[in-house]
Amino acid sequence: MQSYAEAELRNPTLRWLLYSLLLIVCVVEQVRISRRHLNRHEIDARSLKLAQEMRDADVTYFMRDPHEIGTETPLDAAAMWASMKANRPTVNGYSSREPTNYVKPNKYASLEELLRYLGESWHGRLAVVHLAPPYRTELYEVRAGTDGVGRATLIRVTPSAAR
Repeated sequence: MQSYAEAELRNPTLRWLLYSLLLIVCVVEQVRISRRHLNRHEIDARSLKLAQEMRDADVTYFMRDPHEIGTETPLDAAAMWASMKANRPTVNGYSSREPTNYVKPNKYASLEELLRYLGESWHGRLAVVHLAPPYRTELYEVRAGTDGVGRATLIRVTPSAAR
């Protein structure tokens, strides 16, 4: 841009105007009138409820309400905070660099998808918390292996307080 301005605009005042205009465009392009933000109090309250659902599991997945598609960020933020509060990992979360086999946030994840994501060597207790009616938590015992869904045994289903 500078070499073009130097070659085509011999008048220093015109170059100064061009550079000023470019600077203004760059600054205005960065301005956001209404910032999207999360309500920290709502996230904290929800994360406390979600953390209670994680207590018997080695890893937890919070299955979102299909009617809340498009509002993944608040759930993922609450799930990440719940994970820290419960000192347990969660499959939920958000990253701009999702792995290719990551559970996609815009749909329900099947048990098979969760087990594929966790990998063949993963074993332990997996909690799947359903955040749509009927609210419930399914706790699975998972063996290592390549059996797909066959490596998971449902231990119990309990009503969930997490909403």
